[in-house]
Amino acid sequence: MYASHGSQSKSSLAIFDFIPEQTIHWMGVGVMAVAFLASLSGLAMMVGGIARMEGVHFGTVFKGRAALGRSFKALWVALGVESLGQRRYRTDCTDAQDPAPWYRRRWLIHAATMWGFLGLFAATLLDYALALLGIKKTGTPVPIWYPVRLLGTLAGIAMVFGLTMLIVNRLGRANPGVKDSQQSDWMLLVLLWIVGVSGFVMELALYLPNAPAWGYWVFLFHVSTAMELMLLVPFMKFAHIMYRPAALFFHALGIETRAMAKK
Repeated sequence: MYASHGSQSKSSLAIFDFIPEQTIHWMGVGVMAVAFLASLSGLAMMVGGIARMEGVHFGTVFKGRAALGRSFKALWVALGVESLGQRRYRTDCTDAQDPAPWYRRRWLIHAATMWGFLGLFAATLLDYALALLGIKKTGTPVPIWYPVRLLGTLAGIAMVFGLTMLIVNRLGRANPGVKDSQQSDWMLLVLLWIVGVSGFVMELALYLPNAPAWGYWVFLFHVSTAMELMLLVPFMKFAHIMYRPAALFFHALGIETRAMAKK
């Protein structure tokens, strides 16, 4: 990526003159393709195993209106209630004997990290969509309250807060779940935290009155680290953002199917 770098404007932070947008775009497409194929392979193996264990097959999911109704209900439980609403996480992470301050509640930290990441992902997709529709060219300066920029900023704050608290909890061994940390645990948290914080440093550089030379190098570092993270996602614990909803779907569908069989 650095091999294709261009000039560094001093009047404004022209980051896509420094690293061409097309270079980042196509490199990102390649990284996403590799990550997608790796994730798809792992997801297929996991789904096959869980489906057999839960007694779910193609007919259970699609055959007839009743099956489709059960499938949609299971999908709502998996995505809406459990993954996004985090019902089980909020229940399992509540300690009535020793309640933590609200900002240290495990479910809140997990939700901030998850929703922050999803918000940043959505902001990236929206920015790209606006460019495709000819509404706003990628890299066009916008105020902080511009909707997509504001979404990314708020989501970034949530993610960095969640990650910081996760790191603090692991350092202090705040609960039994983080008493023993592996290198892979730290690598995931640190990489995500670096991507989030470097994004804010990049945003600061964009709004400074004079274009700082270091802004270009922060941009290169931020993009490179983000792509490295995307390549590693299918092989790290963060992959559960894809695997867990699928597992919850088949588990919920298995419960629905067995309940119908008993009637």
